[in-house]
Amino acid sequence: MMQNRVWKEIPNLKPENRCYHTSTLFQHYIITYGGNPPENQHKCFYDLKILNLKTGSLEEFTLKGDQPSQRKRHSACLFNLNQIIIFGGYDGKKLLHDTAIVSVEQTTRNNHSPLITLTLSFHFDIQKNHDNRWRGFRKM
Repeated sequence: MMQNRVWKEIPNLKPENRCYHTSTLFQHYIITYGGNPPENQHKCFYDLKILNLKTGSLEEFTLKGDQPSQRKRHSACLFNLNQIIIFGGYDGKKLLHDTAIVSVEQTTRNNHSPLITLTLSFHFDIQKNHDNRWRGFRKM
């Protein structure tokens, strides 16, 4: 954890090793998605881990609704301050050409501690839907 611009190790925090994942900053949380263990290039994760930068706690989350497929080597970015767009990647067998939008909402529990809710709000796969609106773009 970084306090006063100095790196500080978070005690008792031992997340599993992973590579080819994405980590997106949302308020004071780092949301990590996908990737694979370095010792097994064929396995892909589809879990979401959230690191609370204020408390140093790490939690695993499950999306409400449908789940995007497991993946690594994908892209992710924060959009509209409360959505994470996940695009493409590789699932260990084939390239992925889909886009998923995960809505992120922060509320409070009865004891006033923060609660993060992650919901898959949109999923579009260009390979399955064959939507011509996404094809044929050209340089002007």
